[in-house]
Amino acid sequence: MDSVFYLFKPNREADFLKDLLKEFKGVLVSDFYPGYDSINCLQQKCLIHLIRDLNNDFFKNQLDTEFKNIVINFGQLLRKIVETINRYGLKKRHLNKHENDVINFYTHIINRDYESELAISYQKRFKKNRYKLFTFLEHDGIPWNNNNAEHAITFFGLYRRTAQVLNIVNKSEKGVDAATLVKETGFNQKKVTNIIQRTLKLGKITRLEKGIYVGVK
Repeated sequence: MDSVFYLFKPNREADFLKDLLKEFKGVLVSDFYPGYDSINCLQQKCLIHLIRDLNNDFFKNQLDTEFKNIVINFGQLLRKIVETINRYGLKKRHLNKHENDVINFYTHIINRDYESELAISYQKRFKKNRYKLFTFLEHDGIPWNNNNAEHAITFFGLYRRTAQVLNIVNKSEKGVDAATLVKETGFNQKKVTNIIQRTLKLGKITRLEKGIYVGVK
């Protein structure tokens, strides 16, 4: 990944995406946020997000044999594909051989009749995203997850949270304690403590007294 473009919005409304990506002709790799569904381009959904959801729900519903069958078979399918990626990279001439595996998965696992509510909900999810889960098999260099974007946004999120804390501390002449920062930012105690420790080391703030912090002028 050569570059990262950040576009900050105050909410999760997705209307701006249509204009932003109206000329986009590539493959959009994203999570399952519904706002992306309206974008008119090829898409690849992040399979790691799907795996997390499957694992979390299976952990809570281990006696659901129908759902367990979906989880096991999807895991077997993905392991075969990842083995090919590990050996040859993201090359369609090697990956497109798995298209038959995908067809078999849908034919024999997804398209059967289920009674479990959880299995039915995932059946609908797999069907809805039928042509967005395995797009990477048909193209060169398309990842099957959006880890690059997730890692990139992590640093931006850290910067934004730190800037928010510093802004509060710098405005106070009498100093601010951690409890006030938790209240004003909405961050949890651990997150605020980590930011305080990091900014103390960087020399951005200092202790006025025990537990009270002020900005460094």
